[in-house]
Amino acid sequence: MISRIECDIDTITKEQLLLLADFYNVSTDYILERTQLKKTCGNWQPEWKAEQDCHTLIQTFNLLNADQQDMVWTVISKFLEQEARRQLPC
Repeated sequence: MISRIECDIDTITKEQLLLLADFYNVSTDYILERTQLKKTCGNWQPEWKAEQDCHTLIQTFNLLNADQQDMVWTVISKFLEQEARRQLPC
């Protein structure tokens, strides 16, 4: 099946595409060469609140422009530095 699709002899159905993505544990966008990421945020199916929060945070971060992302990383770095100092033995 795959070789026939690669050689443009046959086309792939939506169902076949989904089966391939599930089999290889990658996103359909990866198979279609629309991304280099094997898995995307949209592939996650969070089971816990913390995972949902992470998913939302990543999606929101990806909406920011480069300057805004740099600003967020700066703030996060400062918090991590403070937390590291707080955990140092006195």
